[in-house]
Amino acid sequence: MILWTRSANPYQFVLHEDGRIAFKADPNLCMSVREGKGGDGSDVIMWSCAQTDEYKWVIEGNRIISHAARVGKLRKGEAAKGGDLCLSVREDKIRDGSDVIAWSCQDGEGQKWIHDGERFRLVNDKAYCLSVPEGLANDGTRMILWSCDVGAHKGADEL
Repeated sequence: MILWTRSANPYQFVLHEDGRIAFKADPNLCMSVREGKGGDGSDVIMWSCAQTDEYKWVIEGNRIISHAARVGKLRKGEAAKGGDLCLSVREDKIRDGSDVIAWSCQDGEGQKWIHDGERFRLVNDKAYCLSVPEGLANDGTRMILWSCDVGAHKGADEL
């Protein structure tokens, strides 16, 4: 007998009151900045949850901001400019598989998010969500952008 396993829904997250964002399929994994290093381009990953600042995020308007960067608890990376680091789509490239990173808060399309129940969607194209690749997460799994509603993309009627 062969048993097939199905991966978890890669778009579902739990937003805790203390600011931690956990993967719903494995609530022991939370979104963090890799190795606690702050600076433009820092990887955003899943890691075993802890009650420390690098696992906490602040939602202000359409931005998801690293609490640790805000309170000065991240180690400075090479590109660190100081100030807030926002959850960002690398180079504002809105497409499946784009890396989600930390970047100095600006006004780019890839930094505007909406918390929609259990999903974090891009404001300017709600068909794209924060995602765990293939719904399979472990310590160190990087966060990406992925289509969460096929056919709902901005301009999909032109296809």
